[in-house]
Amino acid sequence: MHLVPDPVYSATLTAIKDLTLMSEARDKTRPRVIVSRRLPEPIETRMAELFDIVLNPDDQPYRLLI
Repeated sequence: MHLVPDPVYSATLTAIKDLTLMSEARDKTRPRVIVSRRLPEPIETRMAELFDIVLNPDDQPYRLLI
């Protein structure tokens, strides 16, 4: 039995691979933002779209450890 690759399946795999690579490249170029206090949900959502954000889920002030 000889299997012939499905062109649609192959194109889909290629597109997924390309999108994954683009996403990884974009994530490496986005500035990281550390959000020290809770913000309104729409603001946190928008920031997550624009930046690589680190949220403070406890909403407590950070302490500097020396």
